[in-house]
Amino acid sequence: MKNKLIIYLCLSFLLTGCAADKSESTSSSDLASTIQEVQSLPDAEINIPNALVGNEITEENAVLIPEAEEESEEPSSTSTYSISGEERTNIVNGLSQDVVDGINKILSNKEQYPNIVSITPNADCTEFTISVKDGTINIYESMLLMSFYTMGDKYQIYNGVPQEEAKTIVRYVNDSTGEVVVESDSTQMNTN
Repeated sequence: MKNKLIIYLCLSFLLTGCAADKSESTSSSDLASTIQEVQSLPDAEINIPNALVGNEITEENAVLIPEAEEESEEPSSTSTYSISGEERTNIVNGLSQDVVDGINKILSNKEQYPNIVSITPNADCTEFTISVKDGTINIYESMLLMSFYTMGDKYQIYNGVPQEEAKTIVRYVNDSTGEVVVESDSTQMNTN
């Protein structure tokens, strides 16, 4: 429960919007073309950590597969869903749009994120590079890595990467020198 709260708090920081100042931001179309759009995913059973299950999963688009009865007193930290290929395609493409929208909101919010110059995801959302002015990172900017861990891992899992193999790297780089200031990955986030 504590981990879900941390994830939701980080997502709320990510999705906080303010007036746009897009002089330094990458355009939405550039970002959207960077992230791989999927055309047709097959039907699949997706095993996802409960902490990452969001509003993408509904009773209308996925069927929860019951767990086998076990002797364990603790509930499972993951759930398995049967999802049609069409719904998976919609979910993955919706997540890519969420990434683009989230990045644009961050770049336009100079009050909370004054040091962020650009944010560049790779095509499969396994890496996010955040360029910061002179390598300076404030507390709001440092917490973004949790949001990108969540977004990247969700994109990968719904796209077919087994949940235990999903890994999102977040790298903060100095915009002047290109030097990596901080780099970490989502395997350090406990989603149990």
